[in-house]
Amino acid sequence: MNDCANKAVLNPGQMPEGLPIEALWATLSQDPTTGVALLDLDACVMFVNERACAIYFGPDTHPEAIVGKRFDELYPESFVKERKAVFEKVVREDRPVLLRTVWRGRQHLAWIYPVHTGDDEEAGVAERILIITRRTGDDPHDYIPDEGGIELMEANVIDLGELGTLSTRELVVLALLGQGLSLKEVATRVHRSEKTIQTQRDSISRKLHLRNRGELIKLVQQVGLTVTDADRLNINPDIREDSDPIRRHA
Repeated sequence: MNDCANKAVLNPGQMPEGLPIEALWATLSQDPTTGVALLDLDACVMFVNERACAIYFGPDTHPEAIVGKRFDELYPESFVKERKAVFEKVVREDRPVLLRTVWRGRQHLAWIYPVHTGDDEEAGVAERILIITRRTGDDPHDYIPDEGGIELMEANVIDLGELGTLSTRELVVLALLGQGLSLKEVATRVHRSEKTIQTQRDSISRKLHLRNRGELIKLVQQVGLTVTDADRLNINPDIREDSDPIRRHA
């Protein structure tokens, strides 16, 4: 007989008895594939691991340069405003969200959780924000449980990285070609001639140094680029003021 079947089954989110939270935290925060950050309600960084630094600031930035700083000291104003609105929602509703964004030219999925620090979670609002980030080109809908419990949100403020050199129309064409559509199918979708789409594809390839269709599709899959990303606000993460965002021209 299977002894496992006789043991108590845990509900989602339920902590096993006797499992030290310190061990779980150490394992999560040291995972080289996962960015972990802990903020207070003023969006001041209390903890960040190396992976989170690499995802959001680049490989040359380390935790000691980030911990103790507020978001408005680290990011452009439009990014901060949007993120703070998400944090306020998470705390107000006391439930996590999954935030999809493109940052430094790659898609990221960030699970944002309210964290209660007291013994009685019903005693008040969460006092901390936990952000767990993974870089992936996967469809974010694949990470939403069938039973729900977490809302999928999409960031409107993004950083397209090298893709920011493309026009809005080129981004749309790139996203559609990356889905495997032919030139003719893309032309039909965007109401342009096939010759126009071919010209735009060639322009994209030159700007991004792509040698063939396979490299184009691979890039789109890695970035996780979607058609709707073309209409989002693309900013330079190294510029602190909204007066200097990188703008695209159709």
